[in-house]
Amino acid sequence: MQSMKKILSTLLVLGLLLLSACQTASDQPEAGSSGSSDASSSVSESSASESGAGAQDAAETKLDGGTFVVPLSADINSLNPVINESKSVEMVMRALYDPLFVIAADETRYYLAESYTVSEDGLTITVKLNNNMFWHDGVPITADDLVFDFELLWEEDMQSTTGINGERILCEKIDDLTVQLTLPEVSASYLSTLGNFKMFPKHRYDNGEPFRTTLENENGIGSGPYKLANWNRGSSLELVRFDEYYRGTPNFDGVVFQVMPEASAQEVAFQRGELSLFEVSDSLKYDKYSSDDNYNVYTFPDNRVSYFTFNANSEKMQDIRLRQAFTYALDRSAIYAAAAGDENLAKENPSIYGPQTEGFDPDFAGYQHDAEKAAQLFEELGATGQTYRLVCDASHLYLENIAVAIQSQLAEYGITVEVSALDSQGFNNTFFYTTEGDWDLAVNVYPVKTDPNSIAFMYKQGGFLTQNLFASDEALALFNEGDQTLDPDARLAVYAELQDQIMEDYCVYPILTSNACFVTQKNIRGVDAIKVIPAFEDYLKLYMVE
Repeated sequence: MQSMKKILSTLLVLGLLLLSACQTASDQPEAGSSGSSDASSSVSESSASESGAGAQDAAETKLDGGTFVVPLSADINSLNPVINESKSVEMVMRALYDPLFVIAADETRYYLAESYTVSEDGLTITVKLNNNMFWHDGVPITADDLVFDFELLWEEDMQSTTGINGERILCEKIDDLTVQLTLPEVSASYLSTLGNFKMFPKHRYDNGEPFRTTLENENGIGSGPYKLANWNRGSSLELVRFDEYYRGTPNFDGVVFQVMPEASAQEVAFQRGELSLFEVSDSLKYDKYSSDDNYNVYTFPDNRVSYFTFNANSEKMQDIRLRQAFTYALDRSAIYAAAAGDENLAKENPSIYGPQTEGFDPDFAGYQHDAEKAAQLFEELGATGQTYRLVCDASHLYLENIAVAIQSQLAEYGITVEVSALDSQGFNNTFFYTTEGDWDLAVNVYPVKTDPNSIAFMYKQGGFLTQNLFASDEALALFNEGDQTLDPDARLAVYAELQDQIMEDYCVYPILTSNACFVTQKNIRGVDAIKVIPAFEDYLKLYMVE
């Protein structure tokens, strides 16, 4: 009997120590995992919402099972992982397809790739895939898939991954799990592009059908933690967990993407418990949910820069002094306050880079407001009393509010701004797809990734995105220099100089970067495990507790 008491006492002490260890571990930031996840284990954890909405119970049990339900503002058009790009599409694709790896500012998170090596001259990249990986139909994932993908995408003239400056990247099989990539020229940013690539299966796409329209694009045979169960067009996309997933069994039984265009409908469904989370974008809702103990609120940067710009094909905007006058006239802080005004939802940002971009300088001053200089230049250039047409994409967060704030500020100088708030298609047709638009000014947003060269698409001459934007030869030269510089410190110095050059070109006026702000049901965990947008890079991080 005495022996049994000793055993019970020992077990109690060990249990308390284990509970204490789990609670301590949960207070540490959770890094991205490159190995398997024990998704079905029960643990005790202590956690609090990102917004400080209040601590959870001191101990909680991690559950295996359940359904994670996410609203989508619009249905996706295809389950092909490389022909669609948007926040919503990427959120879906991350569940179905894994990337090779993800390079963050402070770490590399490995997925399909076990490792990679880069030659000293930067021209050869060797990628080693993990062993025992399977497509959702049970066929092994091998180097043959990656080689096929590169060949097909080059033939399809999709060169963002398969080429550099129009020159082909040679992708060769070394063995069943290893490929070697030979670059036509040095590109320091290419490694990040390669890592984000999502492979698709050769045995499904080597079918003689057009890549963009093949029925395989509806099957979604991927490599990720969840596989397609049912796609109700315009209604929902239902996924179930893939038990043979190489990194471990996912926690949730399934993930459902529910198509709900209206934000109000999303909120009603969330309050009924029909959604696991939804995104909020105004201070009132943020305050409401962050003060309610029935929910958790998480915010983190989405690394998108909202900006004001000038039409390079407008006769009115050709004089650089006029563009300079606009930068003097605008008060960024007042625009930010009118458009967002809550640092939980967005932050004022004078930089062309986002806060999660390597080399981002939080102290960069950018353009400075000077009403006297603005008024003087406007008068000298005959701008006072003139009318300018401004276009913006009303579907993007804060942009219409920014446009109205700019309209109000310029009115103080006797300048009339006619704001045209367009839907996405109308804006894109006006802003990107023609040089014949009758607009002078615009407000838009662009995404920035970890690598500072990721903004090149916005500023490099010759691209369809830059045909209406002012871009200089000097900026182009610095983009090329930065991408060909392998030394990290020297490279960041180039991009700092590039930012100064773009300011001197007076082509864009950065205003703010928004945050993603998610409200979740009380029992959902892992939403902020990897604070990146698009959200849920690693679906193994998501789980429920009780």
